[in-house]
Amino acid sequence: MATIRPLTAADLPALARRLQAGFPADGYDVDNLAEKVFGDADYDETLCLAATSAVGLEGGLIGVRRGPRAFVKALTTWPDEHLADVLLADFEARVRGLGASSVEIAASAPCYFLPGVDPTDTATLRFYQARGYERSRDAFNMTSDLTADLSTDDDEARLAAAGFQLRRLTAADQPALAQFMATHFSEGWLIETSLALRRQPVSCWLAWRQDQLVAFAADEVTNPGWFGPMGTDPAFRRHGLGRVLLRLCLQDLRSRGYRQAQIGWVGPWRFYQRHCGAVISRVFWQLRKEL
Repeated sequence: MATIRPLTAADLPALARRLQAGFPADGYDVDNLAEKVFGDADYDETLCLAATSAVGLEGGLIGVRRGPRAFVKALTTWPDEHLADVLLADFEARVRGLGASSVEIAASAPCYFLPGVDPTDTATLRFYQARGYERSRDAFNMTSDLTADLSTDDDEARLAAAGFQLRRLTAADQPALAQFMATHFSEGWLIETSLALRRQPVSCWLAWRQDQLVAFAADEVTNPGWFGPMGTDPAFRRHGLGRVLLRLCLQDLRSRGYRQAQIGWVGPWRFYQRHCGAVISRVFWQLRKEL
């Protein structure tokens, strides 16, 4: 019988192997696991669980609670469904005791792997629905071909002539970025975008007008090879800022060796289709259970 205990950094290589075996389309790796477990501002060791036996790690659950909402970021005991049932029930009991009123599968932004459950993964969908989880919303990703023309020279010259400055995020920009996000977007996007400072060169581009931050775009702050988030002050839309910042980030991803970029949890799909030829590539169901 497996023993359930808090997940440790030493468990991550074995957990990554199990996740890769059970979910080969999702590209789990040790560094990303470490960020999603220990880098989450709401990390609670009692909600990230390892199931172990004499033969080693047999499964794990990465969870988090954000106020009354709890999330299962990842769960694998592949191919042992009974142990997955034990881990999920244990997690539900723990978060109920901490005051959570619901549990959601994936979609734990900020700091998430996927925006939901891929309904083509029939076994996973069946597992959760059999345990009371219901479809609440849908989300989708798009894929952009990075071998396509992503040039920005003409647009950058046009924007410069109009008084806009484009440059990478720096640590000194953090107060302005925090105010910008509080005014126009969310704390979650501030948390994600700030992670760009960990990468060299920094994986976030900003647009300024007369010392005012008016737009941003980031890449590889949610998952490896992913673009987003991005946003523009509503007063400065229709200048083509989003198109240029998007393409600058995609150029960066291409320079790191990627041939495709995932645009995660997409909102304005027509924008991405028009400006980088992106196509809808994965659909997700967001599942929720009231406790």
